[in-house]
Amino acid sequence: MNKWLPCIGILMNFSAGSLATEIGTFGDVWAIAEQNLLTVIAGQVESAFLGNEEKIHQEWRERVTKNAERPEPVYGLTKAVRNTTRTFDPSFTVTKDIRDHNGRVFARKGQKVSPLYLEIWL
Repeated sequence: MNKWLPCIGILMNFSAGSLATEIGTFGDVWAIAEQNLLTVIAGQVESAFLGNEEKIHQEWRERVTKNAERPEPVYGLTKAVRNTTRTFDPSFTVTKDIRDHNGRVFARKGQKVSPLYLEIWL
């Protein structure tokens, strides 16, 4: 059976090419009656903006200004009762010597390093 598979495949390949022929037109054929959807949308957008550009821009400016001056409240977020200040120090203590690709030590064990201070790494 396995020796016949390549033969069957070759025969099917040749037969598929011979079936691909023009058989003509059967039945009635009509032109497409629908309008192009992109053309319809473009026409609607153009008619909505035509002559109203300044009005639309003014409404947009007013809406942006209103939202910038008094934004909508965020659900679950309350106003602060008192002012607080917190500081954050991202420094860490090196637990073992860190070397670069050339073997040069650039951070020694026990050294406190701040990732925000870049000169220590150079």
